[in-house]
Amino acid sequence: MEDKLNGKSSPCGDDPLAEKYCVFLDFLRLKMVEHQLKARGIKDRRILDAMSKICRHAFVPEGMGARAYDDYEFPLCGGRTVQRPYMIALALRSLSLRGGEEVLELDAGYGYQTAVLSLLVKTVYAVESIDELRNEAEKKTAGYNIRNAFFLKSVPEKKFDAVISSGKFTDYDDKISGLLKTGGKLLSLSNDGNAFEIYVND
Repeated sequence: MEDKLNGKSSPCGDDPLAEKYCVFLDFLRLKMVEHQLKARGIKDRRILDAMSKICRHAFVPEGMGARAYDDYEFPLCGGRTVQRPYMIALALRSLSLRGGEEVLELDAGYGYQTAVLSLLVKTVYAVESIDELRNEAEKKTAGYNIRNAFFLKSVPEKKFDAVISSGKFTDYDDKISGLLKTGGKLLSLSNDGNAFEIYVND
């Protein structure tokens, strides 16, 4: 698969101390993939590779970087969250992504899942209605030179191969039914980050 990060694996900067800290965080990220994902049945190589490349510590609230690779959900404002790595991997596996899809993500938060998705599909349209979060997500993904993910304030008028939300679809109920292509999948992660539900548009 083409490396959409163009060889960039971590936006840590050139400071020697920061570099040492990033080496430590890189170790934690790979440990996360081994112990939280592979050991719990996630075998899809594309998902494992994507989550090995994207630095979760760049997408959690300030001051929480050292805990970024814990099996933990980070709350954000407006009820948004940075979901647990295992739940993201499990949800992505259930979508059976092949690389050519156009995916809509609702309630994108800080953009961690957006960044992971960008390595797995053709295009990601990440909707985040809260300006503060959307602006922060754009800043956090900028260091990865991602060119196939677009942050939007509202749902675009088009159909998608998959729609994924980190919360309930309540705010989008009037549009959800018309978002999926035939055979498309609609997936919602629960608010507590422990379960998800999926619907297939037959």
